[in-house]
Amino acid sequence: MDDSPAHNREAFAAYRASQRLDQRPVAVLAAVHDQLYGALLSAKSAYESRALDEMCRHAERVAHLLTGLENALNFETAQGGAQLAAFYRRTRSALNRIQHDPTASAVLQETLITLRSMCSELRLQITEH
Repeated sequence: MDDSPAHNREAFAAYRASQRLDQRPVAVLAAVHDQLYGALLSAKSAYESRALDEMCRHAERVAHLLTGLENALNFETAQGGAQLAAFYRRTRSALNRIQHDPTASAVLQETLITLRSMCSELRLQITEH
C-alpha cells in the first residue's frame, strides 16, 4: 500500500471529487458511456494512425469499461437489456478484430455513432429527472 504524501493527496482529491458526482444510476451510466465513447474513439484513431501501442492502451480501457458495464447491469431485467448486451459484445469483438478484419473499423465507426446517441439520450434523462 502506498502511503506517500502524493498518493494521499491524490486519494483525498478523488474522494472530494466523488462527493460532487451525481450518483444516480442514469448519471453513472452516462458518465461511463461517455468514457467508453472517448476510449473507443481514441483506440480507433490510434489504429488509423498506426500507433498500435497507443491503440492497445485505449483498447484495454475499453475492455475494462465494457467488463464493468457487463458485470454491473442485469441484462435480463433491464429494458432493452438483450440489445445492450449484444451491443457490448459487438463492440468488444470489433475492437479485438480491428488489426485483422477490414470490416472491424467500419463496425467501430457505427458503434461510435450509436454510443454518441446513447450518451445524448442518457444526458437528456438526467436533465429530465
